[in-house]
Amino acid sequence: MPKKQRKIHDTPSASRQYEKLLSALLPQVEADEDNIILAEVLLSLKLGGLVGHELSEKERELVRLLKDLIKDLPDKKQEALSLAHKLKINNKEVL
Repeated sequence: MPKKQRKIHDTPSASRQYEKLLSALLPQVEADEDNIILAEVLLSLKLGGLVGHELSEKERELVRLLKDLIKDLPDKKQEALSLAHKLKINNKEVL
């Protein structure tokens, strides 16, 4: 029987890993809210092992659905944008 691969969300440092990768992505998406939310959704799904390198049409639809859902729920949208803002500020302090 093949050994089960350990996914990043199984590790204690998953949150730090997510934030580190998102910090690296944020300069590419700049201040566009849609792209920030899209980056967060894609990164979450990728780290969770739910999508691969190339997205199928069903995976693309899932990403669109999740992005739109987050955008339509004010508290979730604010949470996503607040995290991005916090990480951008932390990046500037490091530089």
